[in-house]
Amino acid sequence: MSDRRGKDDSTAAVITEPTAREVMTSQLLVAQPGTTVTRAWRAVVTAGVRHLPVLVGSRCIGLLTEDDLARYCAEQRVWDMDQRVAEILRRPPPAVRPDDSLERVAETMRAGGTDAVVVVNAAEHLVGLITCQDLVSAHSNRI
Repeated sequence: MSDRRGKDDSTAAVITEPTAREVMTSQLLVAQPGTTVTRAWRAVVTAGVRHLPVLVGSRCIGLLTEDDLARYCAEQRVWDMDQRVAEILRRPPPAVRPDDSLERVAETMRAGGTDAVVVVNAAEHLVGLITCQDLVSAHSNRI
């Protein structure tokens, strides 16, 4: 039996916890505040996504969800074809940083009462999105 104490073990693996950067989706479908609800709904359905960050420049001012769109549509007696997403989106969006732990991501989702958070850099520019499904996938890949 060999004693390895004091020896350099360059083959040792370091186990690190995944960060938001590692599980976020960075290729996103986004909208602008002036996008109509009708156009946003079509985009969400066509792309098969459930969350639509709303940007002014590269700053995310809100997160529009499939549920928000469905609720808006269900509550309308007369469909307003010109209604803008800025008027119905969740502001401010729950946000995390790229280097935040997945525990922090989950805490932010829970505190915000939502199933997704935006990932923003130090300049508050949108760099990604993380959903509950992303968290479950990340967790199942570690098991």
